Amino acid sequence: MPNPSSHSKPVVLMTMGAQARSGHAYQVMTHKYIPPLVELSGCVPLLVPTCCGTADLEQYLDLVDGVYLSGAGSNIDPALYGQENLTPEKAQDRDRDLFDIALVRAALDRGLPLLGICRGMQEINVALGGTLYQDIATQYEEPEIHVHEDYDKHAHNITWEAGSG
Repeated sequence: MPNPSSHSKPVVLMTMGAQARSGHAYQVMTHKYIPPLVELSGCVPLLVPTCCGTADLEQYLDLVDGVYLSGAGSNIDPALYGQENLTPEKAQDRDRDLFDIALVRAALDRGLPLLGICRGMQEINVALGGTLYQDIATQYEEPEIHVHEDYDKHAHNITWEAGSG
């Protein structure tokens, strides 16, 4: 078994999600999430399919130095945080839900660094017992609007705090 600390560059696990194209099921990772991670951290990304279940999860974690959970166009199944689905018209990815929730718990058990962006932060929240607003505009009295047709126009910078990773 390789020792992740012996790598010349850190290896970071990134999970993929389901997407249908022309009647075929694909596992995908949106390009906009890969280059920033690689450029900022100098890591080697390890893209992992979520459609095969969690049987090999521990083996994947043996290969990496950290975990990065990206955003996606799908919502987390509300049944996983004890709610009925109030937005059945929105896409879900149950395989990713189940894989990533188990991944979060296993990564934390190992003390691996974990970063969640957008849906990834929501996955961490649900994995740790939290809940979500499914449709913040209708479920929260004074919502701060975060739903945008063109996410890239509304991107914002973040600052890393020393010692936080």
